[in-house]
Amino acid sequence: MGELQTLIDTIQSSKKYATICFDTIKRIGENELRKNADVKIAIKATKRKLHQIFGCYTSRRKLDYDGIYEHLKAAYDTQLETEIKETCRRVLRLHTSTTERIPVLEKFYESIFDVTGQPKIVIDAACGLNPLTIPWMGLERTAQYFAYDIDRNTVDFIDRYLELTGLNSMALAQDVIVQPPAIEADVALLLKTIPCLEQQEKGCSIRLMEALQAKHLVVSFPVRSVGGKSKGMLANYERILYNLIHGRDWQATKLPFETELVFCIHKLTRELCL
Repeated sequence: MGELQTLIDTIQSSKKYATICFDTIKRIGENELRKNADVKIAIKATKRKLHQIFGCYTSRRKLDYDGIYEHLKAAYDTQLETEIKETCRRVLRLHTSTTERIPVLEKFYESIFDVTGQPKIVIDAACGLNPLTIPWMGLERTAQYFAYDIDRNTVDFIDRYLELTGLNSMALAQDVIVQPPAIEADVALLLKTIPCLEQQEKGCSIRLMEALQAKHLVVSFPVRSVGGKSKGMLANYERILYNLIHGRDWQATKLPFETELVFCIHKLTRELCL
């Protein structure tokens, strides 16, 4: 326990990862200490893992969330859809994953919800900045939206942003592997999440998919690597998805977009079909 506490204290005292959920640091740290009892080596491995799942996708400069929020608030105050969407686009460009989603946003959720039905309750797991795509979702004002992320700064910002949308919503700093959302939902978004989860711990993504109490899972994969390579990625991710859900009474519908490969999975369990 002493080595684990040393690891946790070291990671939490680092400027880059100080805002990451305790549960995430502990989970990854425990896994690395099992591989190597040398705490210094485990700390380096934990930082490397955290960079893979968090650091490499975010702009290198520290985001001015207060300033960004003020721009968003000004846009929402206009009540003009064009102004709101354009401001959200500018913010979405600050994160690699959501930048790639911008070119297909006008048809992205329309195509997804044509398969799943228009949701009344949405879970956005490992959300990052994705809640800023809400203006393209066409949700009813009575819809509920629950966003989860491992970075407390991101969560605080998203929670403030969600208030602007007028939805019954909440953002939570929570490791969804350690503590899956307990909310019953129509749709759970797992956008570009599975590759990151599997980098951390093989098999944890299907445990999360099973634990989510949602009628539909919307799972997506990138069509290019962070370095821009795409050869073989679509076939590989499609194989991964179908291997994950093999043997389960789930139906998957593939929706290929120019910048993202999406699967809408209907969980045909007895409990969710009542």
